[in-house]
Amino acid sequence: MEQWLKTADTPFKKFINARQFIAATVLLTIGGFIVTFLGAAGSQDGAGVHLVIAIQAIILINAFVPHIAATFWYRQYQPGVVTAVLVNIPFSIFFFYRVLSAGSISRGELLFLFLISPVAMFVIARIAQILGGSIVGLFKKSEAQ
Repeated sequence: MEQWLKTADTPFKKFINARQFIAATVLLTIGGFIVTFLGAAGSQDGAGVHLVIAIQAIILINAFVPHIAATFWYRQYQPGVVTAVLVNIPFSIFFFYRVLSAGSISRGELLFLFLISPVAMFVIARIAQILGGSIVGLFKKSEAQ
């Protein structure tokens, strides 16, 4: 990732370095696991299930933007595009088929989640980026001492 960030022709590298990106990704992963665990432990039609479905909607949108879109835009490999195509998109299709079939969510509710997911994705990613930068800063301070 760090090598890609150094060589890629992308404005992304102006906002975050590799260590911040890794810290933010770890935070997002842990947060996603916690929400999914709590959602799965709750009732099948509760708010927790809707949060899990919302996370999966964000993951699906994230597969297209930035991963696939950036690959076409920059006409070169972008990190995450293989996982997006081979794992995230097929699983998301299966997941949404199952939750709709089970009646866990209506089509209207799912559409609403897809409409708010891009904004939620941006806000959550920005918060993770800020927290990731803070974590990296804490480690830099402890290394300097």
